[in-house]
Amino acid sequence: MTAWRGGASSILVLIAVTLLATIPGSREGQLAAATKPAAHFQASSEGIGERFLAGPFPAGTQLEIASLTVAAPKESAPVLVSLHVAHGTGGDCPAFAIAPPQLSAEVPSGNTLHLGFPEPLIGTDATENWCLWLATDVFTVTTIVGVRK
Repeated sequence: MTAWRGGASSILVLIAVTLLATIPGSREGQLAAATKPAAHFQASSEGIGERFLAGPFPAGTQLEIASLTVAAPKESAPVLVSLHVAHGTGGDCPAFAIAPPQLSAEVPSGNTLHLGFPEPLIGTDATENWCLWLATDVFTVTTIVGVRK
């Protein structure tokens, strides 16, 4: 009996040491400064037709879009929605050139479509200011969520 208690205590100590060794930052000399987190980003738009969803952003700014949610609650037929990057000089999104769609999706009639991206969908323009442009021909409620870098 005594040997078993001693063995159990040894096993518990061994488990505790193993757990402490696997906790990040628990070992001396291996701590690192935390990096500054990217800024959370969320934009929503409610309306009919083509419109700018977010921007303008300076050249080189990246939006890492983690999710896109589009609701078409009043429609009796599927709705096609597309997301574009518009780019140009200055700060006036409506004057920017609109690129081909980066993403197109169909929203089931009278429903909400939620797309989550395990690898973010990245919106950017390296050389010009830019905006996100949403194209649809009916009333939708659209939200994007991600981080801005």
